[in-house]
Amino acid sequence: MRFGEFMRLKRLENELSLRNLARQTGIDVAYLSRIEGKTKPPQKEEIITKIIKTLKLKNEDAQKFKDLASIQNNEIPSDIELPEDNFEAIPVLLRTISNNQLNAEQILDLAKRINAEN
Repeated sequence: MRFGEFMRLKRLENELSLRNLARQTGIDVAYLSRIEGKTKPPQKEEIITKIIKTLKLKNEDAQKFKDLASIQNNEIPSDIELPEDNFEAIPVLLRTISNNQLNAEQILDLAKRINAEN
């Protein structure tokens, strides 16, 4: 799912029109429309934070919202801190995923197993 699709889904769950979301966040309605309509990725963390608060997204949904925004912007989510002593291992992990052609389900399963061990 793309960021704009997820935003629209959560906006509709909150029974908000695009205009009401714009009014409550102080974000231009045309900009929000372009985000939902796939033509504009969300650019600033403060915009994402305003939308999260207005849509009353809780833990998992808020995290997914931030992750989808980062994915659409080809960025690593800003809340992920990469310790310098582990930084060199990140390319190894990504190459392993790529070389083994893991799909999203397999990657999520791997993450669950790692979390279960820690």
